[in-house]
Amino acid sequence: MQTQTTIIQQKPALDSALRKLEGVLAVDTEFHAENRFHPELMWIQIADERRHVLLIDAQQDELLHTVKKTIQDSSLLFHAGVHDLALLDPETNIAPQNVFDTQVAAGLLGMGYPRRLDHLLLECIQCSIPKSEGLSNWAARPISAAQIQYASNDVAHLHRLTAHLKKHASERGWTSFEATVSAIVSELSQPIEDNDLWLNFNAARTLDGLGRDVLRRLCIWRNNMAKERIRAPRQICPDGILIDISKRKPEDLYALASPRNFPKKLRKDLGEDILACVRAAKTADPESYPGPIVESPEQVSIEFLLSAWAHTFENESGISPRLLLPNTIRRALAKQWARGEVPRFQTNWRVACAQADLQRFYQGEYRISPIGLKRD
Repeated sequence: MQTQTTIIQQKPALDSALRKLEGVLAVDTEFHAENRFHPELMWIQIADERRHVLLIDAQQDELLHTVKKTIQDSSLLFHAGVHDLALLDPETNIAPQNVFDTQVAAGLLGMGYPRRLDHLLLECIQCSIPKSEGLSNWAARPISAAQIQYASNDVAHLHRLTAHLKKHASERGWTSFEATVSAIVSELSQPIEDNDLWLNFNAARTLDGLGRDVLRRLCIWRNNMAKERIRAPRQICPDGILIDISKRKPEDLYALASPRNFPKKLRKDLGEDILACVRAAKTADPESYPGPIVESPEQVSIEFLLSAWAHTFENESGISPRLLLPNTIRRALAKQWARGEVPRFQTNWRVACAQADLQRFYQGEYRISPIGLKRD
C-alpha cells in the first residue's frame, strides 16, 4: 500500500480531507523548540489506516483550530506523543483512553524505553524510514520533498506498528494493555507544578532547608521570566548558577558576583530579582522550607536496591524501569521502606503489574548473584 500525502494550506481543502479520513487517526507534529518557552507548532500530520496522510500547515490559526477540534473526538495513535499532545491539546480535552502511544507500548513489552520510531519500525515490521530532516527548517514555505517524505513517514506506518505491538501484548496474555498505555500517557502528560520544579535538580539533594527554599523560589522566578520573555528557562539563567546561588545564598550584588566567572550581564540585568528570591527565603518561616529529598542515609541505599529490582523485574515482565519506577515513585517507595512501612504503589496499573513482586522483594525473597538480583 502506497502512502498518499496531501499538503493542506486552505480551510475548504482541510474540511474536505478530514471528512474522508476513516477510523483511528495517527498524529504527529513538526515544531521548533529552540530558544522558546513553548515550542512553536509548524506542521501537523494526520494519517488513517489506508495511509492517507494530511500534512497541515499549523502556522494558519484557522487550520490549527479545526484540527484541534477534530482530534478531540477521535481515537488517536502517537509515537512519543507527550509533546504533541501538549501542543494540540493544552486544555486536556482529549480523553486518555482515546490515546495509544507506540513508544510507551514498546516500553512495556521488553523493547526498551524510550525507543526511536525508525528503530521500532525496523525491528517490529521491517520498515526502514529516513530520519535526516528532523532538525530542518519547518518554518520554510514551501517545504522540500525530503521534508514531506519525512513528515509523512512519522504517521504512515503507526497503524501497522500498533497492530504488531497489540498482538505481542495479547500473546503475553496482557488483557489490560491498551488501558495501561493510556494511563501512562496521561501520567507523562501531567505538567510539573511550579513548586516542584526544583526537584528536577540532582544537586538539590545536597542543599540545606534554606538552600532548598532558595532554589524553589529561583525556579519559579526563572520559569515566569522565561514565559514572559518567550525564552527557554536555561536562557534566563543556567541550571548551574541556580544551584550555586542556592548554596552560597548571597545577600548583595557584590556577593552574588563574587565568583569571577559569574556572568556580568546576568548580574546587571537580573541580579536584584535573584537577590529578592534569596531574601524572601531568608525571611520565610523555616517550617515552610521544602523537606529534604533524602530523609535518611538508608533511603539512598534503598533507592539503589529498588532500581536493581526494577531492572530485574524488566527481564520477567518487559516493563521498562523508566516507566515503572521514575524518580518520584522510587523516592516515595524508598521513604516508606526507610520508615519501616511496606512500600506500596499508588497507581492502579503498577499495583496490578508489579506490587506482588515488589512485596516479595521487600520480604527478602531475592538474593544477590554474580549476574544481579535473583528471586529465590
